Amino acid sequence: MLSSVAAGLLFATAGLSGCTQQYANYPEIPSARGLKQDPNTPAAESAMVTALQFVANRYPPGTLRLDAKNAREAGEMITSTAMVVNLPVGQRQSYYRRIARKVGPNAVPMTADVDPSLPVYHVTRVWLRFSEGWVDVMRPMPELPAGPDGKPVYQTVTLKMSGGFGPWRVLHARAWPPGIDPMPEPYLLPDEERINQYDFSTKGKGDYREQFREWESNAKAPAEPPAQEQ
Repeated sequence: MLSSVAAGLLFATAGLSGCTQQYANYPEIPSARGLKQDPNTPAAESAMVTALQFVANRYPPGTLRLDAKNAREAGEMITSTAMVVNLPVGQRQSYYRRIARKVGPNAVPMTADVDPSLPVYHVTRVWLRFSEGWVDVMRPMPELPAGPDGKPVYQTVTLKMSGGFGPWRVLHARAWPPGIDPMPEPYLLPDEERINQYDFSTKGKGDYREQFREWESNAKAPAEPPAQEQ
């Protein structure tokens, strides 16, 4: 009896700890103090990959998977669309590279020397609430004439998602009227891997490694001899 109760408590604790990993806000919500705002989590990564694949596979300039040979291939989310992904500010280098690679073989992170002819897909919101999620992806609309500035008109697609303990999947999508949302600034792939990249990018905090080196240097410095009594 006791072993069954202990097992039940262990399962419940594991379940609660798993659920708490599914909370994420990007952009930050000021009232959500004490809750994770950093997009560098496995859950946020999974949701962004799925959202980008969904939009690229179902809206131009991507193409629908109408030539699938079987049901398994039809359900494959990886997109072959050549594209640039512009991820949330503060995304770590490792996450940035991995997300682009998972989206598809022809997807690349946003960099200063990226091919300007490639379409750019922007992730502008990632809200995860345990088993529910909402991700906004802005996609270029080649089916419309260019805007007054000569650049593509963009449309925001909001994806309602379900996930949590399993992979995130899209329940439904809502495409908003073109051009109503401001274009985000390009967030370039970081030049190096930083554990605290989000704080480094959004709050101007120094690199943890530099802070640790400074602390380590001070810790190893020889102690000053005690002052002699006069």
